[in-house]
Amino acid sequence: DMVIGWASDTGMAFFDAYSTGTTGPHPPDEELGGTYDLIEANATERDGYTTLEFSRALVTGDPYDAELPSSGELSLIWAIGKDDDFSAQHVARGAATLLME
Repeated sequence: DMVIGWASDTGMAFFDAYSTGTTGPHPPDEELGGTYDLIEANATERDGYTTLEFSRALVTGDPYDAELPSSGELSLIWAIGKDDDFSAQHVARGAATLLME
């Protein structure tokens, strides 16, 4: 389960995506028969930094979306790229744990 997005001079883009393999590809859920399940999304770019904000239901019913916990820990991975393009390769990546309350 993935969210891919960016901000650019012409606006913003968001994709509700799914990784079909260990390292990809990451097609949008709709291409696999799923649904776009982001409720709200916003992207801004300022002073060389991009901020992506989005929300979706914890449980969407889409087989290409993970069921998110309402409490406890949520492990996630992140990656960033240097280009505003769905197919651009990432240049940095990492992992984090969010505490859901």
